[in-house]
Amino acid sequence: MLALERPIVVSASNRKQFDKPMLDNILGLTILATEKLSQNESSKLIEQLECADLGKKHFIDGSISFEDFLDILELCEVNIDDYLITVEKNLAEVRIIL
Repeated sequence: MLALERPIVVSASNRKQFDKPMLDNILGLTILATEKLSQNESSKLIEQLECADLGKKHFIDGSISFEDFLDILELCEVNIDDYLITVEKNLAEVRIIL
């Protein structure tokens, strides 16, 4: 399973207030693995992470929308509901929302 560390919602209107390294860090992706993960399962997770990272890069660069980014994450089997809950918590942490 892929999990997102410190995601944040960035729209075209507020994207410029965040620098790329900050967004890359905030939207960081991690593979959550267990000891019993097979070689095939590991390979699939790595491919999903590469795909999600590419989507993240294009989102940060402004070439795709947040909705398109979420679609990519969904294709990478990221649980979007959990992701959005994490986004809300992280936005509150950095005091972007209360």
